[in-house]
Amino acid sequence: MGTKEALQEFATAQSVVARYQALLELTKDRGFLHRSVETSEFHKGLTAMVETAKRAADGPDRLFALVSLSRIRAIVKPLQGRIEKELESCLELPLPLPFGLSNPDDRFYVAQACGVAWHDWMLEYLAEFVSLEESAERARAEGVRSLIANASSLEDIWGKITSKLAGWNPETESPGDSVARRIRRIIAVLRPVVGEYTGRVPVETGEAVCNLIRTAFRGCGAPSTISVISETTEEIVGLIHDLIRARFSLATEPTTYEAIRACSSWFQQHRWQNFTKESENIRLIVRDLTEGISLLARQGKTDAAMLSCLSLILGSREAANAAMARLAASLPNLQPNIREWLASGGNVAAQDKPTRSVLAEESQVQTENVVLADLLVDSERIMAMAHLIEADVLPEIQMLSPKQAGLVEKYIGQGRALADAVRAMATRRGLMIREHLDSVVEFSPLDHELVGGLRQGIRQVRVIRPVVEQISDGVPYVVRKGIVEKI
Repeated sequence: MGTKEALQEFATAQSVVARYQALLELTKDRGFLHRSVETSEFHKGLTAMVETAKRAADGPDRLFALVSLSRIRAIVKPLQGRIEKELESCLELPLPLPFGLSNPDDRFYVAQACGVAWHDWMLEYLAEFVSLEESAERARAEGVRSLIANASSLEDIWGKITSKLAGWNPETESPGDSVARRIRRIIAVLRPVVGEYTGRVPVETGEAVCNLIRTAFRGCGAPSTISVISETTEEIVGLIHDLIRARFSLATEPTTYEAIRACSSWFQQHRWQNFTKESENIRLIVRDLTEGISLLARQGKTDAAMLSCLSLILGSREAANAAMARLAASLPNLQPNIREWLASGGNVAAQDKPTRSVLAEESQVQTENVVLADLLVDSERIMAMAHLIEADVLPEIQMLSPKQAGLVEKYIGQGRALADAVRAMATRRGLMIREHLDSVVEFSPLDHELVGGLRQGIRQVRVIRPVVEQISDGVPYVVRKGIVEKI
């Protein structure tokens, strides 16, 4: 079929599939395609595809129409804006899953369309697509990009993928190996996106990854082929490292490394020790873990669970003890009891040799909590401002100066990472914000400082700076009073 015949077929074909095939012919000659977009024939075919894409009852035809629109959007830049607006209405109703499309590129274009015109039903849809796609890795990667770009949180993504894998039981000779290969492919496309993620990475992320792995193998048993085990574990360890890059405070949480513990159970002991010595990603995780232990040590804290993680990841307690001893020798200005705890590989209780009185320790902690409370409030303000910039300012910058928009997005991402670190530290100390900025509350002299000084008869006040309180043994007490003004 020549290009002129293909254009005529695109306009007049009686079936959506024939019109789609005509479009594929047109895309082979990009120059002719671009010249054709102003013709009445192309306009007629495009209008027909839009109408079909909006009809939920059409099933496969609707998918072919959507793929066609998505292809045109990707190739014909002058039509991008128009087609994106059409996709908004075309995708209001859920699509059938695209597994019936034999061309993997078509499945890619379905996933891309979802990213362009996001609707709430797509979270479940794309999670199922990403989890159950057999072999089209480019399409799977596009599904992941659409999920990460539009889902409200990473928790939602982990949860949905976990639930989809939980219901998947491959009918193969070695179902455990099949599940492992699928998880490896999913994580391989997740990693590049997660490593650049600028949204909130919750402290429970490590537990969520571990839950995904344990849930996926619950119905089929562990993988049995050593090459499959090693390749899958390598990807999972790499994902944990990427998550720590996105939010470094995860490095100080023992639960971050639980997914690696789950993977280690697939190996015989000697094979696990060999893997830890040869794996490039294990070397990166050891660095993350030792930096996390170093950070805690500088804060005067020890954590036996972190030492247990180090023993696991290095393959033996002896290797972990040696690493801890090197750490003790390399860190200046540590409290003597903390240094001894590190040097002994955790065999000496750090609290056995206090260097200051209990009262002095408590006083320092209280002082630090006041500073941390101020940082917590300020970080929440930064995040609120970042949200406003993303919603109201960034779209205009993207239109006027895309390069500058990238710098703004990067700056917002760094702000989010810093705010997450402050939140994590505040959580460890039991600090939390009470009340919201600009909310109206009952005045309490125990909780609030009134602008202009205390006066009689004040009942309702507006919050200028919220209260920060600490929960200790279930009892809240105010660390930093809120600042309020009379209404």
